[in-house]
Amino acid sequence: MSTRRAPLREAAAVAAATGTALELPEVRALLEAIVDPARVAFGAAACSMARVDDTAGELEYLASSGEGAAEVVGMRLPLGRGLAGYAAATGETLAVDDVARDARFAADVAERTGYVPTSVLVAPVLLGDDVVGVFSVLDRTRPAGTAALDLAARFARAAAGALALGRATSDLGTAVLRAAAAATEADRPDVARTLATIAAEDHDLDAETLRITAALAAARRLGSAERGAAAKLLEDFLEYASARRGRR
Repeated sequence: MSTRRAPLREAAAVAAATGTALELPEVRALLEAIVDPARVAFGAAACSMARVDDTAGELEYLASSGEGAAEVVGMRLPLGRGLAGYAAATGETLAVDDVARDARFAADVAERTGYVPTSVLVAPVLLGDDVVGVFSVLDRTRPAGTAALDLAARFARAAAGALALGRATSDLGTAVLRAAAAATEADRPDVARTLATIAAEDHDLDAETLRITAALAAARRLGSAERGAAAKLLEDFLEYASARRGRR
C-alpha cells in the first residue's frame, strides 16, 4: 500500500462521517437574511431558523433575530422536544397563544435563552415531504388568524432553499473526497469521472445535486448584487414550485 494513498483514504472516511459539517457560510447568511425581515413582518419579539440533524436526532438553531438571539444560535434540542421539536417530528404548523397552558412547551429551554415568550408560532421547513428545519416566531403582534400561518409558510419556503443548498454542498464535499480516494486507489487521476460514477451509484447523491452545487459555486464568483439576484430567483422558484405541488 502506497503511503501517499493512506491519508487520502482516511480523509475520505472522515468526510463520509462528518459530511454534514461541510456547508457554505452563505447558508447561515441566507437564513439570517430571512429571520430579520420575518421578525419585522410579524412584529415579533424574536424569530429563528433551525435545521434537522438526522444523524444526531436533533434540531440545530442556525439563525435568530431579536430577544435571546445570541443564546439561541448554536443551541441543539432533541427532535420532539418543545414546540419546535414537535413541529419537526410531526410536520405540523402550530400557533399557541398561551404556551404556559401547553404541555409541549419547553420552559427550561426558553429560560436558558433569557427570554420566555407568551405565544409561539412554529412552521416546519419542508423539502418535498421531508422536514428539514423549523421556523419559529415568538410573541407576534401581527397578522392574525390564518394570515399568520400563511406568512410563516412563505418564510419557511424561503428557508428551504437555503437548507437545500447546504445539503447539496455537504453531499458534494463528501463525494469529492470519496472520488479522490477511489481515483487514487486505482491510479486514475480523473477524479471528475470517478465523481460522476459515484453520483450515478449513490441514490442519495444524484446528478441534479451536482448541478445545483456547480451552479452555486459559479454564483460565488459573481458580485454581491448578482448573488442577491440569484438567491431571489431561487427563492421565487421554490415558492412557485411549492405552490404548484400544493394545488395537485
